[in-house]
Amino acid sequence: MSGGIRDQALGVRTAIIASAICAVAIAGCASPGSPESATPSGVPSPQVVTTSPPAALSPTAYQETLRDATSTMAPAFDRLNSAGSPDDFRAALEQASTATSDAARQLDANPPAEVQATHRDLIAGLQQLATDLSQLNDQVASMDLCAAPSILASVSNTPGVNALRTVREALSSGQPGTSYQWGEFLPAATPLPDRQLTNGQLVDSLQRNGRGQLTIDNGADSDAVVKLVQGGRPIASVYVLKRSNATVGQINDGSYELFYTSGADWDNQLKVFTRSCQFERFDQAVEFTTTSVSNGIEYTEETVGLQPTINGNAQTEPVPAKSFPR
Repeated sequence: MSGGIRDQALGVRTAIIASAICAVAIAGCASPGSPESATPSGVPSPQVVTTSPPAALSPTAYQETLRDATSTMAPAFDRLNSAGSPDDFRAALEQASTATSDAARQLDANPPAEVQATHRDLIAGLQQLATDLSQLNDQVASMDLCAAPSILASVSNTPGVNALRTVREALSSGQPGTSYQWGEFLPAATPLPDRQLTNGQLVDSLQRNGRGQLTIDNGADSDAVVKLVQGGRPIASVYVLKRSNATVGQINDGSYELFYTSGADWDNQLKVFTRSCQFERFDQAVEFTTTSVSNGIEYTEETVGLQPTINGNAQTEPVPAKSFPR
């Protein structure tokens, strides 16, 4: 009996040792020189590469970087201020948007510690402004913005410009340490203009001594200026408030083209609405005649409506802004 028990105990120890060996093998604990532990031939050993962030710029170097960014943006904003036609403004807005993005890349640097937060606001403001200017370009293309007063006022009130004016003040305040100069070219906030003339006021008026009369019925939701044109030159132009009527008299006999423009904010110097502009021409000329009859004189009294009507017979077509008679 004792011999059998000893054999069984040895068997248990053998099993335990075998299990231990199996566990070591599963864990992959091979000797350093074994084939299993060697790096495969031709495969480089992994290496850990550590990089240090770039050193913070000195105040002098940071100011120079800000100056370079200003030099990138200022000419584009100068071009905006001198633009004239909608096409000029579109080109200037595109240039300003590109210059703003370029300035943001120029300022991708490690600023002095005391302006780290302000510098982040500067980069965010530039990125926002680049988007704002691109969107304004689209509004000029669609004639939602038509002329300098409203375009420049819109630029001055974009979220990007508002944010960058705050950054400019923070940089120049010197509160965290050194003062920095940047963004002198940014426009001051300008209210969006909203000007109009009185109903029936003449915008253009050459000498007239006829008897003809033209009444304009503006039932639309925008003010309008209606022009009687002869030989490419406005003979008479009248301002008509929305949902109002106005009459031009003393029109000489003859054939006239009839144009009108509508929108918001009339600039009487530029002779154009600066927002939401439309330019239209009536397909048919308007004829004015004066005839002597036995009991007096007959003359033409014409009425035109500027709003679409079911029974209307006067067709209009859009004309390019640059072709509209001034």
